Amino acid sequence: MRLDIDHRFRLSERGSDRTELRAGLTTFLTMAYVAFVNPQILADAGMTFDAVFVATCLAGAFSTLVMGLYANYPVALAPGMGLNAFFSYVVVLELGYRWEVALGAVFVAGVLFVVLSLFAGAALDHRCDPVRVEDGYLGGHRTVPRHHRAQERRRHHREPRHAGDLGQPA
Repeated sequence: MRLDIDHRFRLSERGSDRTELRAGLTTFLTMAYVAFVNPQILADAGMTFDAVFVATCLAGAFSTLVMGLYANYPVALAPGMGLNAFFSYVVVLELGYRWEVALGAVFVAGVLFVVLSLFAGAALDHRCDPVRVEDGYLGGHRTVPRHHRAQERRRHHREPRHAGDLGQPA
């Protein structure tokens, strides 16, 4: 079974040409520095450079493939070096925590973020006006459909929204 690239990504429907190929190559070359700089930042905290290099490459490749093949969205993703610099230079080197302990805290924070995104996002889904929430909503798979629903509602509700008289609380 061959992969029909034009059908899968709807290239001719979108009027694609060689520009996307050049943009993809440029994005790859621009982001390639992450594969070398990120491991050095984390190696400064005591982690093994080679292991972090492999993990950085795998994380970037996997997340970019998911965005391209599953979400059909042309976005390249890589580990965030700003947070990794904070992890290495502040939490480990300045505050004195071992990198293993700091990485455990990152894991716990990640689990809490996922749980809050799933449950708090579902609660927000029923209580908030999607037009007001669309810019800050982090509900994962609901982001794109909510955005389209919000655009649809905005077409029907063109009148400005007001917060009311802030000098006179209700």
